[in-house]
Amino acid sequence: MKPLGFLIFLIVFTFLLTSCSSDEGDSAMGVRLVKTVAGGCNLKQPDHLKSAPAEERDTVIFSIRSDTLVMFTGINYICCAPFKTETTLRNETLFVTLTDTCDYPGQNCYCKCMCYYTWEFLYTGFQNGKVPKYKVILDDPRQKEPILIMEGTIQLNAYHPGNF
Repeated sequence: MKPLGFLIFLIVFTFLLTSCSSDEGDSAMGVRLVKTVAGGCNLKQPDHLKSAPAEERDTVIFSIRSDTLVMFTGINYICCAPFKTETTLRNETLFVTLTDTCDYPGQNCYCKCMCYYTWEFLYTGFQNGKVPKYKVILDDPRQKEPILIMEGTIQLNAYHPGNF
């Protein structure tokens, strides 16, 4: 009787382990963030900032560099904002969240100008036959809810203007 109970426990435990792993369906796609490279106003000191030109639009551009999927993301946003980024892959959609970490309204981190912030998200394991969708979300502490800036399907070497 004990070996049968142990065997049932082992089968159930194995089933639970395989069904509870996060993003199991998407891990088969193999897309994995390797590195994030901040650019644009992310790298500037407040005394070297200039307002972004009006023609700069929020953008997403995908390309392949060697065997790496590169997602270039650029947004217009108030100068001097501190950012952290996060990417997740759920339900065949690549979510990129740009979080303004200013403790607003308790702290005013901002300068009086607009800037163009950029990031290059570098991913490995991208398979062209399994093209996921993407969503870029801005988490702004001055807003009640995060804002969807851009979304679409990954198209290599394609320019995706945002609507923010």
